[in-house]
Amino acid sequence: MGLREPGGRWGGLDQPAVARQIAAPTLVIAGDLDPIVPARNAHILARHIPTAQLHLVHGAGHLLLLDQPDRCARLIADFLQAPGRDQGAPPVFGLSR
Repeated sequence: MGLREPGGRWGGLDQPAVARQIAAPTLVIAGDLDPIVPARNAHILARHIPTAQLHLVHGAGHLLLLDQPDRCARLIADFLQAPGRDQGAPPVFGLSR
């Protein structure tokens, strides 16, 4: 399930190729104990998104926002408040803000 290598195709979509098109700053978070979508998928996704920051939440499973809500909230807040975070970033995939 999720991103696979080689190829990374799922449902006819070349996921790595799509991920490489993401220009916006991107936070990838995953639980290191997720039995449904392995943490290695987060590594693959982050490797293909040029601007990605990857954080594994230790001790969290698939429902990491429930398993570690304070840790996830801090990661998200820090990401959104990072220096250089610009509201004028270009739209992603033609979507306007």
